[in-house]
Amino acid sequence: MLDLLAMVSQPTQVGSFELRTGEGAIDLADLLKRGRDAKICEVRLKHFGYILQTGGLFTFFTVRENLELPFRLSDRRPDREAIESIARTYELFDHLDKKPSVLSLGQRQRVSILRALCLRPDLVLADEPTASVDENMADIIVREFKSIAAEFGTTVLMVSHDTDLVGNLQIMFTR
Repeated sequence: MLDLLAMVSQPTQVGSFELRTGEGAIDLADLLKRGRDAKICEVRLKHFGYILQTGGLFTFFTVRENLELPFRLSDRRPDREAIESIARTYELFDHLDKKPSVLSLGQRQRVSILRALCLRPDLVLADEPTASVDENMADIIVREFKSIAAEFGTTVLMVSHDTDLVGNLQIMFTR
C-alpha cells in the first residue's frame, strides 16, 4: 500500500488520487494515467518522504552524501548545519563520512529516516521505521514524527508491528 501511495508501484486502475498541499491540489491520478514519470518523480521528491524498511541507501555514497542527495536532486544547496544537527539527535554524527556497509542495520534505518525528513515533506510514508532500533531510539523517532506533524503540518503514515508504539502515536496525533 505504501508503494502505491508513494507512486513507486502503479495501480492497475485509479479513479481519484489527489494530494492537497499548501500550494493547492495535485491530481496524482491524472499523472499516473498519463504516465508522466518525470512529474511523478518531481512530486514525490518535493512532497513525500518515504522510509523503506530496508533503508534504501546508496551503498556507494557516504552517510552525508545520502543525506545531501534529496537537496541535490531538488536543485537546492544541502543544509550541512541542519544535517549535522539532526545527525547528532539520531546519534549518527560520528558516522557521516562512512559508507552504509559499515553501519549497523539500526544506523542505516536512521539514515533512511533522516533522508526522508530532510526536505520537510508534506507526507511521510514510513514502513516499520523503528523495527531495527532500540526502544530509546524508537521514542526519539516517534517524537520527531510528532514534532514535524505539529510544527509543519506533515502527515505521517507509519506501518508498525509495535502496538504499544502505534497506540501511543494514535493518541499523540489525535486532537
